[in-house]
Amino acid sequence: LVTCYPQQQHQQQHQPPCTKRGKEPLASLKAYVLESANNQPTNDASVLGPPADWDAYPFNEIQALWQQTVSSVVSGLAHVSSILDDNAKSNINREMVLLVHSEAFVGGALSLFAVDNVARDGLTLLSVLRTQCGQTTIDVCGSQLSLPRIFHPPLSKIVYWSFLLLVGIVVLRGIWRSHGLDMLLWIQSFFKENSSVSSSSSLSADFY
Repeated sequence: LVTCYPQQQHQQQHQPPCTKRGKEPLASLKAYVLESANNQPTNDASVLGPPADWDAYPFNEIQALWQQTVSSVVSGLAHVSSILDDNAKSNINREMVLLVHSEAFVGGALSLFAVDNVARDGLTLLSVLRTQCGQTTIDVCGSQLSLPRIFHPPLSKIVYWSFLLLVGIVVLRGIWRSHGLDMLLWIQSFFKENSSVSSSSSLSADFY
């Protein structure tokens, strides 16, 4: 199993979690996914690879997601994280998009491609899966097509503008609660003065 929080075999051997976006454990997950699709066909459930007997095993599921163990769940809770957070912080779905687009899977062994958090890059992943050579009837396919654009606004900008908007609402509400009545009275008197000035001007014009 390839988890986001690798179990530490030795105290001297420190393996960072997937949220640090390092080489590991993402490299291990990529190797696991590729071996699940590209190894020699086998009906042994304990060996990675596509099924040898497609009648007995009609679906070959590729688990392109962080798997869970008791240890990894405990580590995730200790990091105040979740499955969706681990997925987003590790950018795993984007990595799977790049892997599929590069035609790393051979032999047409993909039938089920399982990911978490499909709201993040799910449509992009569906696009590159559908346009794989052998999955489409169009002449241009796979890596011959341009990679769909993948864009995520930085979370810092979203937090920044949301914070400014919230501060602005709080300040305006405070001003309104403390001076709202005075502001209404001033506006009312302003319009009354303007209306009286315009009325006197019209009377003077009529007199002359």
